[in-house]
Order: sequence, then C-alpha cells, then structure tokens
Amino acid sequence: MNKKYIWPIVVLLILILLLSFTCVKKSGFLNCKPPVQPSPTAVVPIFTPTVEPVKTVKKPKKSVKPAHHPAKPVKAVEKVITTGSRIQVGLVAGSGSVGSDNGTGTAASFNGPAGIAVDASGNLYISDSNSDIIRKITADGVVSTLAGSAGVTGSVDGAGTAASFWHPWGIAVDASGNVYVADQLNATIRKITPDGVVSTIAGSTKVYGSADGIGAAASFFQPAGIAVDGSGNIYVADSGNNIIRKITSDGTVTTLAGSEKTTGAADGTGDAASFSFPEGVALDGDGNLYVTDSVNDLIRKITPSGVVSTLAGSAGVAGSTNGTGTAALFNRPFGITADKSGNVYVADQVNNLIRKITPAGVVTTLAGTGAVGSTDGDGTSATFNSPFGIAADSSGNVYVVDTNNQLVRKISQ
Repeated sequence: MNKKYIWPIVVLLILILLLSFTCVKKSGFLNCKPPVQPSPTAVVPIFTPTVEPVKTVKKPKKSVKPAHHPAKPVKAVEKVITTGSRIQVGLVAGSGSVGSDNGTGTAASFNGPAGIAVDASGNLYISDSNSDIIRKITADGVVSTLAGSAGVTGSVDGAGTAASFWHPWGIAVDASGNVYVADQLNATIRKITPDGVVSTIAGSTKVYGSADGIGAAASFFQPAGIAVDGSGNIYVADSGNNIIRKITSDGTVTTLAGSEKTTGAADGTGDAASFSFPEGVALDGDGNLYVTDSVNDLIRKITPSGVVSTLAGSAGVAGSTNGTGTAALFNRPFGITADKSGNVYVADQVNNLIRKITPAGVVTTLAGTGAVGSTDGDGTSATFNSPFGIAADSSGNVYVVDTNNQLVRKISQ
C-alpha cells in the first residue's frame, strides 16, 4: 500500500471511533439517531387563537374608557339645566284683545286684569279690573265669570252676576276655596264663596279712611294687594294710606305696620316703619309677610310680630340690576308671591320683568328681557307688557297677569 494513503485512512478511522463512542454514551452503540426536532404541531399553540383572549381583554378596556373621562356627560347635564332650557313662558288664556268673553285659552278675553291667585287644584282667579268682574280659569284653561257683571260698576252683595264691584284689584284664595278681593275704589274687602256668593267683610262702600274696627266700622283707602293665611287672617296693602292692615277671621281690622299717610322707607316695628304706596302682599310658610313698596322700589319683609325690614332694593333708586339685598334694583314692583321653599317672586312692572328673590335676598331675573312684548319661550327671551299680578303654585309654576297685553301667562321652571 502506498504510504500516501495510510494517513488519511488513519484519520478517518479515528473519527469513526470518536463518533461511535459518543453514540454509545448517549443512545447505545449503533443506535445513533439524529437529534429529535420538534414537530410542527408542537409550535401550533404559539400561533393559534389560544392567544386571542389577550386581544379580547384589551377590547373591553377600550369600551369602558368613557367611564374614566366624565367630561362629556358633565357637559350634557350643564346644557339641560341652563336657564334657557329650564325656564319656559307660555300662554294660559287671553286673545290679547280687550274684552270680557268667556271661553278656552285664546277664545277668552280680559280688560285690565290686575290680580291673580291659584288654589290647590290649579284653578286661577283673576280680578278683571276694568270689566269689574272676577274670573276663574280651570287647570284646562277654561275661563268663566265667577262674580260680577262686565261693565256694571257697584258694590252690591249677591250671587254670581247679581254682585257688583268697582275696580277690583288684589285677590287671594284660602284652602277652602273662598276668594278674597280688595275692591279698590269701593274701599272694601269682599269675600266670594266657592258657589259665587259675594259678601262684604270689612270696610264701608266709598268711605275712605284708615280707621281700625270690626267689619263696616273699619275703613280703607285704595286697598290693593291681599293675602290670606291658614288661620283665616287676611292681610291688605292699604296703598293710599301707606299702611299694612290685618283682618282676623271675625272681621276685626287692625294696622300691622306703617303710619297713616306717612310716606317713607324706614324699617322698624309697627308704626315706626313707613311705606310709599305698598301694592302687593304675600305670605310664606312661616307667616312672614312680603310687601312690594312700589314708589320706594323696595321689597319689604314683615315678621308676624310686625318687625319691618328691607329684603331687597334701594329706596328711591329705580333700575333692573340683579344682586343681593340693596345691590339689586326694581322699578315700580307690583305683584308679589312666595313659594313653599321661601323664594319670593315679583312682577317688576315698569321693567317688564319677573324677578326671583331667594330667602338670602339674592335677586335674579326669572323671565323677561325688559322689552315690551308678548313673546313666549325661554325665560331669557320672553317679553311682557306691564305685568301686575303674580302667583305661585305648589309645583313651582309661576302665573303672571300680563296686564297691558290682556293675557294670563305661565312660567314653568
């Protein structure tokens, strides 16, 4: 054998021996196999949808993100509670023309409506001043004549159209459905039962004065606003005398606050206080009396013990500024009412506005722009024309006698 082939053969034999030794150690001699490779099925779980739950978990997280970003829901709520969408002015009754027609809604007509009251059933009572009659409006808007005869001036007691009035002004209703009227130019206080029977409970026809006394022995001078409490006591803004009167259930008339024919804006108790043509009166649930002190452009408060204070306005300063207490301004406020929460509402007559006063004395404008008109709609865009009377029901609705428009309006809030 040629020597040149010996060394390659030797090297080959050595490699074979080494390989055999390795196979014997791992798997036994002559049992050498290639390393086992993972089958394709072994890696399938890594790529199959078994990993998709991870993705499905992420998707719900995206769907609940709005819960962590409340900005959008908050904005939606803010839009709902804005004055424009919450306060709405609408028509209850009246055609806008002067008349005394009965009927439903716009089929009815009025002539100088001045006072308004609402009972527990939602019926409204209107002193239709220039027609010398008392009207009733049901909750469905049906207008009828409760007492008096249109165009017939007088002071006759009687039932329905047999009775007569002379420029009836303020009006109130008690829990039993009895209606009380300040019969202004007759200088008397009248009562109308639910059946329409009219009687005179205080004052004597065309006897002008400020005498206290029982029934006809008492006298008034241009009585205007009127209110009645749960005990049957009646309160009257005796406008021409610049005093506030009280009439008990037995007809006894006394002077609660103010001094006869003394004009002023002094706060104080009883006759130490003074007014200047008080027009409207209203009671709250605690027995406090609120007065529109018209020529003084003030809203006054009288406690049950006769202590008079100024709730809002600045004496002799006319305006329409909103604010707290004396920072707020009015211009010849007339009608006034209070709701069950102690908020006071004022028909700010010359300003053509309806104002709201919180128990803390904060004054805002509930409805009206100040412009003359009869537009319904949002409180901030509605218009009035010399609103006089005002009343609030137990649901917070406010009713307004829009005098120069010959309409009865409703403010929903």
